Amino acid sequence: YHEVGHVLFDHLPSYREWLQGNATKIKEEWSDQWDTHKKYPASWLQFFGNFGLDGRMENLLTLQFPFTKDYQDFVNYHWIYPDGHETKLGQSPLNDFRHMYSHRVLGMNDYTTWHPEVVDLINANQHLIDDLRIATSTKACLQIISELMENVWPKILEWFEEEQQEPSDNPNEYSHDMTQGDWGDSEEETTANAQE
Repeated sequence: YHEVGHVLFDHLPSYREWLQGNATKIKEEWSDQWDTHKKYPASWLQFFGNFGLDGRMENLLTLQFPFTKDYQDFVNYHWIYPDGHETKLGQSPLNDFRHMYSHRVLGMNDYTTWHPEVVDLINANQHLIDDLRIATSTKACLQIISELMENVWPKILEWFEEEQQEPSDNPNEYSHDMTQGDWGDSEEETTANAQE
């Protein structure tokens, strides 16, 4: 159901274009000069994009085909985030941010152990998460994700410094690879499908 949902509601060329236009391998462009370039490491850009589009698609799929919700919940709660993963929460704001963002965009339950700064940051941008879950097209969803990233990236940079971490060079470390193939209708048809 999940993969069929991408074909029904997403336009993959729009996503690839967004990735190509916003990713950088040059550290200065995502760190010291970010205000000028507004570029991001591929791993984090793909994390935001993949989960954001997944959240929109699964929400639209549930609205149009309610019987798919139980199956989607099973995958999200038992495969994507299996029992026991929550023991690692509350230790790293970066890890908690990835966890909380993905849970919120997928419409999953909250945890009480997320880092307080993460909770504050996500809550301040919850209106954008709500908007991306009902966006009328892939492009509209990605525009909202871009706005959300601009809002949270300065804080993520602070956490990189505090935790003495840097983004992975592996774009798929934090999410599955959704860049292969060429599926999905044109943007106009995608919007029409979502509204039917």
